[in-house]
Formats: sequence, structure tokens, C-alpha cells
Amino acid sequence: MSLPILCSRARYVSTAKEPTQGKPQMTHDVMISFAAEGGSVGPHTDSYDVFLIQGQGQRRWMYGDTPIENPTFEPGLELRILRSFEPTEDAVLRAGDMLYLPPGYAHHGVAVSPCLTYSVGFRAPNAGEAWSSFAEWAAQALPLPTASLLEDPPMSPAENPGDIPVR
Repeated sequence: MSLPILCSRARYVSTAKEPTQGKPQMTHDVMISFAAEGGSVGPHTDSYDVFLIQGQGQRRWMYGDTPIENPTFEPGLELRILRSFEPTEDAVLRAGDMLYLPPGYAHHGVAVSPCLTYSVGFRAPNAGEAWSSFAEWAAQALPLPTASLLEDPPMSPAENPGDIPVR
């Protein structure tokens, strides 16, 4: 399946520039990486769901089968490369193959041959973002003009202030 076809079938996904209309949305990014034989970014994790779609060539993916807890990273690098990584799974992706990695799963891809790999990432909102989005939508959806203030309902004075009314 081509990347444009994949993206067209995922229309429910919004970009940060699109209005969410009060509904928490997943955001996405697409990256196409080229690597010569032996090329690699290094072992790392992502904070979002990643679909790795192999275009041309082959890439070997080593990855864990559970999320990594308390990762430590190599100091002094712009990328967050894991200081230690022990994969439990190993697969070579060929043109058309896809690998799904949930958030927090360590992975390391190494080009077996010159290759193109398409990385499609989706990040769901956290609970705070979802509630904030809903509150923003609710505030905009109220039928009252924005200048209206909340008011108490009409009330009349009690006939005997010492009585407790029975309902």
C-alpha cells in the first residue's frame, strides 16, 4: 500500500493546524528516511505509536516486546539514544512490510541494503489534553452569549426565617 493511500484512509487523524471541535484527536507525523547499508539512527524509543513501512531495500529491526521503563540516554547528543538496549525480537523488513511499535517500545533499525523507510507516527492526547479540549469545546458550545454572567434563580424572602422548609 502506498503512503498516500495509507494516509487517505486515516482521515480521522488531524494535524495540529486543524480544529478539533472539542474532540481529542490523534496527531501524526510522517518521516521518510534513507540509509546506506549499515546506516542507523541508533536504539531509541518514541512517545507515540509508530508504523514503520519498508519502502525500497531492507532494514533489520531489533526491538523489545514490552515498554522500556526508566530509560537512560547517551549524554551530549541531540537525539535521545538509549544508553543500553537489549532487544527481544529481530525482524528484517522488505519492501511492503510493516512493523508496529507502541509508545515506549525500544527499537533499533539497521539498513541491510540501501533503503527507504516510511515512519508514520500517531500520538493520542493525554488525559489533561483531552479534558482541556472538551472544556474549550463546551465553553464555545454554550447557547449564552459570551458576555452573559451566571445568575441565581428568582427567589422570594422566607415568611419565617427560622423555619426549615419541608419539600
